[in-house]
Amino acid sequence: MSDPLRRCRRLSVIVSGLSLYCQRFRRGLPDLLYPGDILFDKVLGYIAEHHPDLTPQFTKLYEGLRPTTPNAGEYMGIALTQPLQTRKDNARRATEALTLLQQQKPGGDDYQWALQHARALSQTFTDFAFDQATAEGRRQAQEYRDTALADNVVWWNKTTGHKIQMSGLNAHISYTPIDTMFVPAPMGGVLRERLGNRFVTVGTSFDQGGYNFSLDKGTCPAGATPAERPLTCKGSVAAADSDYNEYVLDQVRHRDFILDTRTAPQPARAWLAQPRPTRLIGGGFWSPDQATEAALAKSFDIVIHLHKVKAATLLP
Repeated sequence: MSDPLRRCRRLSVIVSGLSLYCQRFRRGLPDLLYPGDILFDKVLGYIAEHHPDLTPQFTKLYEGLRPTTPNAGEYMGIALTQPLQTRKDNARRATEALTLLQQQKPGGDDYQWALQHARALSQTFTDFAFDQATAEGRRQAQEYRDTALADNVVWWNKTTGHKIQMSGLNAHISYTPIDTMFVPAPMGGVLRERLGNRFVTVGTSFDQGGYNFSLDKGTCPAGATPAERPLTCKGSVAAADSDYNEYVLDQVRHRDFILDTRTAPQPARAWLAQPRPTRLIGGGFWSPDQATEAALAKSFDIVIHLHKVKAATLLP
């Protein structure tokens, strides 16, 4: 887990439990933007075993591409400060490695996995290669990212034949864009197009409580406190204002509940179909001026609402 916000005690316990239950299956994440050492090691290890004559070429192509920090937020900040031409060259080299591997005769059952690891590296550096100093470049990068995320989920499903439970931020798993600045084409919509009704998306909501967020540099902003890891903080939000989705959901007589937006009574479905202000708390600090609008029934099949939450304890 390179993302510091995913290195928390509760998630560690959950993943450990799932690992014991599903230890005969491979596990993975669809995300990109942090090319961890394991991806390079898996590709280079496969090449060394099955195509040793190509090891010098792959080593050269990947030279200088490994992250120099284990902090995903810090790494992304560093990556985007590189000159655009450098980022484009990094993408070219990572994609050239992918193409070269695709041209080789498969060597054993690990070929498809090595290919996917190489593809993930190509995806990451391709995303960084867009000119994100411009609004159009940022839009292209965000659209590319969520399409790549959907590609990875569909690949996993087809390759393993397994059912998949995927975790992601509301903005990414929504069917419709609810964070048009950063997620203009969410992977939830892409996955529904590709998988049909086999794909079900579950949004989360809470009225008040704490959360973790990361920094790429500096100190925690006013109203937040340092968390357990470097460059991470703990923020909190009070009860939602009366015009928010969260406020109305919190008026239900159940403190915590699961709502199926597809089978809710007609009056509820009419309310769920209308866009209203909502919180989208991701990996950064949230303030009320960042509120966006979401029609819950158009965005999610199911909504889990909690009255109050507490920021997880991050692991060292």
